[in-house]
Amino acid sequence: MRNEKIRWLTFDAMALAIIALLTLVPFLGFIPVGPLSITILHVPVLIFAYFGGIKRGWLYGLMFGIMSLIRCTFPPHGALDAYCINPLISVLPRVIFGFLAGLVFEYVKKIKNKTGRYATVLGSSIVLTFIHTMLFMSMLALIYFHQIEEAFENTFGVLLAGTIVSSSLPECAVAAILTPLVTFALTPLFNNIFQVKEIERR
Repeated sequence: MRNEKIRWLTFDAMALAIIALLTLVPFLGFIPVGPLSITILHVPVLIFAYFGGIKRGWLYGLMFGIMSLIRCTFPPHGALDAYCINPLISVLPRVIFGFLAGLVFEYVKKIKNKTGRYATVLGSSIVLTFIHTMLFMSMLALIYFHQIEEAFENTFGVLLAGTIVSSSLPECAVAAILTPLVTFALTPLFNNIFQVKEIERR
């Protein structure tokens, strides 16, 4: 039991280190495009949530959120980054996203057919990434709708559509490619370290 706790602490520390690295290196984890920044931080959250499941998915989402909050304090900035200083914008949607990822992957991992599981991880990654965008934009609209309407001349609807096209679609594509590739590549190593037995049908 103690060894297992140490393994999970190490796993969590590795997750934090990767998310922090992607956050703090300019133009690596966040790329300013127009009023928003495209991010790839959702990908490590998806990957770690796949292995951590429902018990830890929220934790990786929290790491994502806190790092996003820190990221808003130094340049380069997207035009909407000033609103992300509010933890309800930068942190809460990411915690929910991580929790949902852990919940979904908890069941996806039970699919014994390897091809079917790969396809499900791919599809789930796309859907979860889109949900992440909608959670973020919903909180932004809920709290700062009028301020954004004034700042961007009554174009929040256009801003939302632009976000989906310029940010969400690329983020979904990156998640669809990387999440299943990395999770399936790391599964044998993870199972060996955590002594997980897995029976697969091809």
